[in-house]
Amino acid sequence: ETAVTKGSDSSLHAALKRVTLGNNNLSKRGAAEVVNKLSSEELTQSMIAFLTQDSAPNTPAASPELQAKDNNIDKTSPSKVGMKDKPSLEDWEISLYDVEFQKRIGRGAAGTTYLGKWCGQQVAIKVAAMNDIGLEGWSNELKSLTKLHHCNIIHFLGAIYNPSPLTYCLVLEYCNGGDLETYLHGNGGSATSPNFFETVAKGVASGLLYLHKKNIMHRDIKPGNVLLSGDLQGNFTAKLTDFGLSAMLQNNASVNSGGPELTAETGTYRYMAPEVIKHQKYQYPADIYSLSVLMWEIITREVPFKNMSQIEAAGSVAIEGKRPPFPKGIPCYVKFMIEKCWAESPEERMGTEEVIKTLEELENNLSEEAKSWLNGPNGHPVYDQLEEEGKIAHNAQAVEQKKKPKKMSLFRRASSKKP
Repeated sequence: ETAVTKGSDSSLHAALKRVTLGNNNLSKRGAAEVVNKLSSEELTQSMIAFLTQDSAPNTPAASPELQAKDNNIDKTSPSKVGMKDKPSLEDWEISLYDVEFQKRIGRGAAGTTYLGKWCGQQVAIKVAAMNDIGLEGWSNELKSLTKLHHCNIIHFLGAIYNPSPLTYCLVLEYCNGGDLETYLHGNGGSATSPNFFETVAKGVASGLLYLHKKNIMHRDIKPGNVLLSGDLQGNFTAKLTDFGLSAMLQNNASVNSGGPELTAETGTYRYMAPEVIKHQKYQYPADIYSLSVLMWEIITREVPFKNMSQIEAAGSVAIEGKRPPFPKGIPCYVKFMIEKCWAESPEERMGTEEVIKTLEELENNLSEEAKSWLNGPNGHPVYDQLEEEGKIAHNAQAVEQKKKPKKMSLFRRASSKKP
């Protein structure tokens, strides 16, 4: 999500030259001559080497707030490179030389995603970073995605393992609408589908219901992990993606069951349930909590606790029991649903089936005026409004103070002159 430096050449051709030549002192003509002498296989190898470099190409760093917002908590330092044995891909294996990389469309701690082509169709190619979080995420996603087949889950097409140079990729369906986070905060108030809120919320909830019935927790529900596919002004689908932090639970696991004790601080702080932040035992209701914050963000188009650091936001939720404020005018039934989903006690939160049922009832029973409010193109921001109201209140208080007469001392100051 970091921007390429203005004026820099970010093309793959330039990247290949840098990696292959390893000499910044060559002239353009000299560099071109060397590149032109390379065989197609050598060029491909150079491209692979570039794509699988350990994260962070030379691009400007994101702002501290974006870094805080996007950081996943399950981080391990890069130590081992590669896996001991070749992973078993069975019928899912795709050759690296059968895919065509076109342009970068995303990047995170676990790797970089490219738009590409495979078998005549556009695909998303997720290249794992060569560090622990990248390789563990690749392996975890592979285990999950091969078992998942649902319209609200990203469609897995295959996986790439290339021993030399060592490369791990996932080949996924390409979603033309991009991710929900970019859409909410970067579309400049474009018109949306009349049922945008309901479609996204119900899509994510349906994907979660399917996962939970498969005994899988996602553990990182947030707008950046929801992809949009189709016509965003008409018919489209919301799809859950990024299963690098997902966890398999035992059959019929419940919050109070003796199943696996998930206690690690896993996910993204701003969307993390209080029990997860506090390292308490948690299960499926933690995903519901994250869904509730996502629904709030669709309505407001603001980052939750945007005036706080991620650590401050986590402390507010876990210690003080705070939640993001609601905008004025929110339909009461929508507010009630979100409040139920982010309840302090996991047992009091709605289940996925209840969320879906409630969203269907809202879609059928909300007035046209309420639906129009809910799907406003610019959302309903709250933090700027609260800040403005705070300034007005402060100024009004200052004016009142000025109007009050000065208090007179009850005692006359004693004279310093001697009698």
